[in-house]
Amino acid sequence: MDSVPDCKLDSGRNRYVLIKIYVNNDEENGRYIVRGSSLAPDHKTIFEGEEEALKKLGVECDCCGGGYVVLTPEDKEVRVFGISQFFGMADHSKAVAILEKKYPGHSVSASNEVTDQKINRSSIRPDKMP
Repeated sequence: MDSVPDCKLDSGRNRYVLIKIYVNNDEENGRYIVRGSSLAPDHKTIFEGEEEALKKLGVECDCCGGGYVVLTPEDKEVRVFGISQFFGMADHSKAVAILEKKYPGHSVSASNEVTDQKINRSSIRPDKMP
């Protein structure tokens, strides 16, 4: 179980799942990992791929919800938000704790909003605003 990385993400906008891993039905001594993908069509696909890989290592797992992570290494910023329609909302604070370790020096923030609140305002045309 120690060989399982805490976090795997792509740069850009990722669907992500928070997964609890453990061995021998010992959930109490398990830990959380973050898995994300910018290409996966849904959260279920991400979890099923990880579940299969973890089983091969003899590691059990449960999906604890999902959401989105935007990773922008050039800005040293990580934003966590949203919900998985299939698994429900992950505890974003657990994801943030993992991401802060994985990306030291980055600004890591979380929101329980359904959509990302950071909007590129330069892309909004003033003549089209309500």
